[in-house]
Amino acid sequence: MGQMTLRQLLQEVIAALTAAGVEDAGFDGLQLVCRHTGLSPARLRADGDRPADAAVLAPLRACVARRCAGEPLQYVLGEWEFSSLPFYVGPGVLIPRADTEILVDEALRFLEGVAAPRVADLCAGSGCVGLALAHERPDAAVTGVEISSRAAAYWRRNAARNRLPNAVLRQADVLAGPQAGDSFHLIAANPPYIPARDLPGLSREVRHEPALALNGGADGLTFYRAIIRQWTAALTPDGSLLFEVGAGQSEAVAALLQTRFQQVYTVPDLNGIPRVLIGTAVIHT
Repeated sequence: MGQMTLRQLLQEVIAALTAAGVEDAGFDGLQLVCRHTGLSPARLRADGDRPADAAVLAPLRACVARRCAGEPLQYVLGEWEFSSLPFYVGPGVLIPRADTEILVDEALRFLEGVAAPRVADLCAGSGCVGLALAHERPDAAVTGVEISSRAAAYWRRNAARNRLPNAVLRQADVLAGPQAGDSFHLIAANPPYIPARDLPGLSREVRHEPALALNGGADGLTFYRAIIRQWTAALTPDGSLLFEVGAGQSEAVAALLQTRFQQVYTVPDLNGIPRVLIGTAVIHT
C-alpha cells in the first residue's frame, strides 16, 4: 500500500473489499483500519491527513485478504461486542448477533423479582447469552451447556475476560437432556435451527461458521423438540423456557411449547419478524 495518509489507506481497503463483493465494504473497512491503527472511527476521520504507520500495512493487508476471501469480519477481528460486553470469537464458534440480544432482554424481564435465580444457557457457544445474563444478574447461578470443545474454549476465555465467577460451563450434549437434580428458574437457548437442506445455500460468510451450530435437522426443529421434551422437567413449576427462532419457525415452535406450557409468548425483532418464543407455567403431566 506504500506511504499514504490514513484517509487514503481507508479508501484502498474499502475499494479492495468492494471489488471482492463484500456487502458492507464501508463498515468492514472502517472496522479493520480502526483495529490496526488503534484509532476510533471519529479519530480516524479527524486525523485522515496524517501519514499511516508503515508497520500496520502488512498485518492489515493480511486481514483484508481474509475478509475478501469471505471470512466473517468478526473472525478476522477476533472479537465482537454483544450486550455491551466484549466476546472472543473465531473459527469453531457461532458469531454473536444483534437479534440474539432480544433473547437476553426477555430473559432478564422474566427473571425480575426472582432472587438468586438458577439459569441454563443451552447450546451456549461463545457464551454470549449466558454470560450476558450472568453479568446483568450477578446473583444468578448460570450454567452453560455446550458440546463443542472449540466453542467451550471460547466460552471459558469469555467468562474469564468478563470476570463472571457466577457462570460455569458443562461440556455436554444438550440432546442428552439435563442431569439428575438439575433445577432452573429459566432456560434460554439459541439452538441450531437451519434446515439441513438449506445449509449449502447460506452466504459464504455464514458457511464459515460451524455446521454443528447451524444444522437444525431435516426441518430445523430437532433441537426445539428435544429441549421441550427433555429439559422442561428441569424447570421450576413457575419457570420459563426461552428460544430464539429462525424466520418462519415461530408458529411451529409455539405449537411445540403449547404442549408443555400454559402460556406462550412471541417477541418480534426490530424488523417485526417473530424472533423469541417463550413458554412459562409448566403443564404437569
